[in-house]
Amino acid sequence: MQATLARSFAASKRTLFHDVPLWINGQSVTSKKSFDVKHPISGEIVSRVSASEEGDVQAALQSSNQAFPAWSRLPAHERRTVLNRVAELLEERKGLFSEVYGRETCVGGLVRHVDWTYSMIHIKEAASLATQIKGDIPQTVDGSLALVLREPYGTVLSISPFNFGLTLAIRAIVYPLTCGNTVLLKASPLIPETHFLLGQLFKDAGLPDGCLNILQFGNEDVGAMVDRVIGDPRIRMVNFTGSEAIGKVIGESCGRHVKPVLLELGGKACALVLETADLEAAAHAIIFGSNIHSGQTCMCTERAIVVESVYDEFELIIRGKGKELAAALADSTKTAVGEMEVAGEGPARKVRGLVEDALAKGATNLTDDLVSLEDHHASKVQPVLLSGVTSDMKIYFEESFGPALSLIKATSTAHAVEIANSSQYGLSSSIWSKDIMTALSVARSLECSAVHLNSTTVHDESSLPHGGHKSSGSGRFNGSYAIQSFTQTKTVTFRTGEGMAPLDLLA
Repeated sequence: MQATLARSFAASKRTLFHDVPLWINGQSVTSKKSFDVKHPISGEIVSRVSASEEGDVQAALQSSNQAFPAWSRLPAHERRTVLNRVAELLEERKGLFSEVYGRETCVGGLVRHVDWTYSMIHIKEAASLATQIKGDIPQTVDGSLALVLREPYGTVLSISPFNFGLTLAIRAIVYPLTCGNTVLLKASPLIPETHFLLGQLFKDAGLPDGCLNILQFGNEDVGAMVDRVIGDPRIRMVNFTGSEAIGKVIGESCGRHVKPVLLELGGKACALVLETADLEAAAHAIIFGSNIHSGQTCMCTERAIVVESVYDEFELIIRGKGKELAAALADSTKTAVGEMEVAGEGPARKVRGLVEDALAKGATNLTDDLVSLEDHHASKVQPVLLSGVTSDMKIYFEESFGPALSLIKATSTAHAVEIANSSQYGLSSSIWSKDIMTALSVARSLECSAVHLNSTTVHDESSLPHGGHKSSGSGRFNGSYAIQSFTQTKTVTFRTGEGMAPLDLLA
């Protein structure tokens, strides 16, 4: 199957290769420097991408800064109209975005459809918030009238990843925009053309020039360039979605430059399977949660923590689900899961290394008898289900960001909570139990920002806050919670009594 894909790709000369420019002040700009993006399977060059130089960065920052006053003062209903038009145009251009994203990543059609659907939902949610940005009139001690206003920051630097590449880039753009900010998007080097297309999309929807700029950086200087952008006084706030390692670098840079930052980082999502769980339903949801988008989402289920009274029965059931998954992989058009096939050899090598370490230390591979797919590749990893995972194994604590699920035995519900909370991450989790009161009690004990009862860990709603606890980050995207992230408060007071000050210092 993958060999056919690779041959088809190589034969299609129209895809080899695309020049991808920058998007600055409402127009495409070609830089003198460039870097190549290669197809993850065939190794052929997919695109040649302009790499931002200092002049490009300065032009983008200047246009963002100049566009901010007018955009921030634009009546809220007009900002809403622009965003609603973005949704209309994205619907018309679904085929274009799907084709480009699929060509850059090999992501299956079903995942691309889900990505597009959630992008549409986020745009419409953000548009609905434009007229919901509210302040407050708190009581004061001295009797003066006080107004607490919520105002945009200015230019927001948004840094977006490759996975669910349309949804997460859209999210990083529309929530700051609806709050009156302008946006400088640092696009993913793995899907540069997908992110570049957003510039023309927003411009055609009526977004004024300068309100959205899109830059790319070459691998040799990306760190220094991003740090320089963060340090520029015209950048007033930063949001980053990606790995914990890079998040620490971004956070440290924001700290040095005293910039507010929203970090949505990695996860080690756990599913707690308790004594009264519906084991069949739990196994189905956990297999799905572990393998959607090849395990390459921050909410993917990496740990199934099962109480020992049902462990053996659950292991038997989920092993059967693994066989069902193997059959589903034979037809990638009917499943949202599959072999790891997006991020390249480095991430795939990490997953294989974690699995090999676990097996060497006594874990059992329950997927040994899965049907093998043809044409294995260095940047691909088949789904793996490990039983008997213990704390001396690297995979017990490290995020794999791939289709690798660990079964961990707990002696009791309390022990299951202890294991769950031993992770440095705290993004998403699920609890499987027919005893809702017990499940609610456990939910309150888990150190993570989202807990889903009798459901998968992969759950993100545009109206619900999304972000992490602990090393999974800070700050929140989505819905009215995003207003808190992308606006700042200003207090205005009016003295209503006599005198200009509470003390007469001249008496």
